[in-house]
Order: sequence, then structure tokens, then C-alpha cells
Amino acid sequence: MIPHHGELRHSVVYDRHGEPIVERVQVPNPPDTPAGAPSNAQEPRVQHVMSNDLICASEDLELAALVRLVVHNHIGCVPVVDRTGRAVGVVTKSDLVEHLDVLLSHEARTEKTRPVVTRAKDIMMPLPLTLPESAGLAQAAAMMVLEDVHHVLVVSPAGILVGVVSSKDVVQWMVEADRLSNSR
Repeated sequence: MIPHHGELRHSVVYDRHGEPIVERVQVPNPPDTPAGAPSNAQEPRVQHVMSNDLICASEDLELAALVRLVVHNHIGCVPVVDRTGRAVGVVTKSDLVEHLDVLLSHEARTEKTRPVVTRAKDIMMPLPLTLPESAGLAQAAAMMVLEDVHHVLVVSPAGILVGVVSSKDVVQWMVEADRLSNSR
């Protein structure tokens, strides 16, 4: 995801050919203390560190267009969303590399038949890991460790994708928090 920690959330969803079908949908950030916020007021919430300028895919986004989105935007994952903005899957760089490995291994064995994987839905993880935007950052970090992933999708109370928190976001927050505590 493109880091953007500001007042607006942006989302771009790409169609089958890699053309934007929903551009820059702007939604105000939620109130600073939403219902269900962690009881520890000192604990940061994912909504404060997540990337909320999103590059998303429709399920039928062609694989070549998906690769271009990842490479050109320097992102580690692409959430796959339905027409309502709910996450139905996620494709990571690792998924793309694993698919390339299978494809290259298969080509080495035979030129006659190739695995038929042409769309995001063919390689996405169909059950994306999600947390509410009021979840604590420690909860996101624990989920990443337990599930061995680098990204957790963040959803609104209505289940709409509103952001992505990555392991890099967690580390960046730790560095900034350490810098602030050492400057006192």
C-alpha cells in the first residue's frame, strides 16, 4: 500500500485489464475514539499507523496487470475487493513469486501444457486476515507473527476495507515512538 496517514482515505480498484474502475473514493477518517477502542489508551490503534491510500483489485484483474500494479507502485500486497468494497482476498508479492516459480518449473518440464492462472482470483488468499480499525497495533503485530504474514487488512464497522497495516508500518511506529521517548 502507498503510505498515507492523513485526513482522507483513498482507494483505487482496478478492473480486469488494469484500468481504474473506482478512483480516489474519499471517506473522512473515523472519530479519534471509536466505539470498541482498546481499553489501554496508551496503545496505538491500527487506524493511526495503517496505509489508507489503497491500490485494490477486482477478482478478474489479469495477472500481468496485477504484477504491473505491484511493481510500479512498490507495494507488498493488493487487496481483492468486491463491488461493495469488502475484501474477498489478498495477493502478496510472495504469491506472485510462488506462481512464477510454479510456472517456470512447469515450463522446464513441458512446453505443451501450462497451469491456467490468469486472474487475481486464481492466486489470491481467499480468506484475508482482517482487523477492525479500532484494534490495537499489538494485536495486528501478533496476528502477523501467528499467521506468518506481513499485511493485515483493516475494515470499518460495516466490513468495508479502509486500510492495510504492514510489518513495516509496525516497525516504523516503533522507531518513531522510540525517537520521541529518547528526545524527552
